Amino acid sequence: MPHHAIWFPISCVALGVALTACTSTPATRAPVVAVPTQAAAATDAGASAGAAAVTTAPPAGAPSQANAGPGGGQAVPPDGSVYFAFDSAVVASSYEPVILTNEKYLQNRGQLKVQVQGNADERGSREYNLALGNKRAEAVRRELVMSGLNAGRVEAVSFGKEKPKALGHDEQAWAQNRRADIVATP
Repeated sequence: MPHHAIWFPISCVALGVALTACTSTPATRAPVVAVPTQAAAATDAGASAGAAAVTTAPPAGAPSQANAGPGGGQAVPPDGSVYFAFDSAVVASSYEPVILTNEKYLQNRGQLKVQVQGNADERGSREYNLALGNKRAEAVRRELVMSGLNAGRVEAVSFGKEKPKALGHDEQAWAQNRRADIVATP
């Protein structure tokens, strides 16, 4: 029996196992705690009254609106969402003030943990968007840790395309959904 005849079936089985192991399940949302703020409250239908998200306005090209975290709630402080270009997980240098503002805010509230929630627009498969959301959350998490926040307090999760901020099917809506939200949790 030729050598390649033995290795081909073994390679196929190994590839199948590897691809099956890459299948992920949706991240679960941690409860979010309200933190006093000067920013206006922004609520979402079905949101709990005690939820809090650290938020910011979308970049140029995306409409400006109150930006609560995926569970809705109170904006804390007014900077907290980092938006991304299409198919990218690179944090633009223009978001350095957002990272630093949130790092300082959270440093002064050591009892809070931080969850960076990565999101993607509706284009692409569920698995692809979960992976992209994770890369975005990890990129923002790294920036927060590099700016001085304790790594043990910061968790990165991905919602993929499952928690859109905007429900439209155009570039304006997609721009709002390509983001990572910084959320304070108990």
